[in-house]
Amino acid sequence: MMTANRCFMLLAMLALVSCTTQTPPVVDREALLTSLTTANAEYEASLAALDIESATSWYSADAVLYMPGLDALAGVDAIREFMDAAAADPNVAAEFSSGYAAISDDGALGYTMSPMAHTYTGEDGTIVTDHMRDFHVWRRSSDGAWQLVIDVANTAPAQEE
Repeated sequence: MMTANRCFMLLAMLALVSCTTQTPPVVDREALLTSLTTANAEYEASLAALDIESATSWYSADAVLYMPGLDALAGVDAIREFMDAAAADPNVAAEFSSGYAAISDDGALGYTMSPMAHTYTGEDGTIVTDHMRDFHVWRRSSDGAWQLVIDVANTAPAQEE
């Protein structure tokens, strides 16, 4: 049976343990935000140049791409296949405008959003330009490099065009 002193000591230790806080690691948010912005710009430049190998190298193995009107494309192989088919269109182009970026408090995740003009040949043979919002969720890998985890493009309302 536990004596009153032992019971008090046990409660005191539990109280102390529950009151201690872990000091979060120091994160250089400015440097991480700069590196995320750079990664996003390099990814967008590879898409604009139709360098599919470079563009897909930014995706994590478990990445998912969501494009308007299409089922989700899961994994780098499915994303590469989609991009290769799109790049075969002689009228395809992607032009990005300056967007914004943010990172999580611990620097493990970030997101970017960039307005994009996506030009392609429509089903009826006409050249179409969709004004879109290209939204990315990025995750830092164990070596500190940013990788695209979720890529969502959706059509912007007329007032954003």
